[in-house]
Amino acid sequence: INMAGNEGLGQITHLNQVLLHEYLDMGKVNACRHANGRDWWIIMATYNDKFYHLFLLTPQGVQYKGQQIVTTPVISNVGQSVFSPDGNMFVVYQAVLIAGSKNIHIYDFDRCLGMLQEKAFITLNDTAVGAGAAISPNSRYLYIIAHWKIHQFDLWATDISATKTTVAVWDGFLDYDMFPTTFNLGQLGPNGKIYVNPRSSNRYFHVIENPNEAGIACNVAQHSLQL
Repeated sequence: INMAGNEGLGQITHLNQVLLHEYLDMGKVNACRHANGRDWWIIMATYNDKFYHLFLLTPQGVQYKGQQIVTTPVISNVGQSVFSPDGNMFVVYQAVLIAGSKNIHIYDFDRCLGMLQEKAFITLNDTAVGAGAAISPNSRYLYIIAHWKIHQFDLWATDISATKTTVAVWDGFLDYDMFPTTFNLGQLGPNGKIYVNPRSSNRYFHVIENPNEAGIACNVAQHSLQL
């Protein structure tokens, strides 16, 4: 896009250029700023396989940087991926089965080379599909949003799996007395709070008020933001 084109209204200069022919994971495309402070890494997984595809966005455009093989396959389903705010970690959460295992893939990320290194693989046994993942502003705490519950993990711990703490359980609130305000996706806002949307039609968002704090001190305020 040439933002100066069309008398300042913007102009498309290249359209529908194919970057990659591949079966890809469902959504979960994510980007992280390069260590040079200018470029951006873009990462996405192959569908039900061990490959991640890497792209680099520069002032000259998008360049394909090849694929990286990891040890543990990424079994595709609904979910969310997230980079830590400091860019040093990448997390993919896949809600694989409605009743059964949900997979959490945690990687160290090299912002200079765009390389992933597997750090932890966690299987979360839960009974419903909640598909969210978010990381605190200080890049320490991972929040896994699992429909009925929100769990916190300490990414700085030696054994990340052992730090699992349930910080919220859905309180049963219904919007319009019929739409459940259960937990779905997460997003870190510029004010340092994490916002969580419900899975159904709703006017409410949940807010993790202090995501840098351990355990319930993170303060999950359910349906506290009305749209």
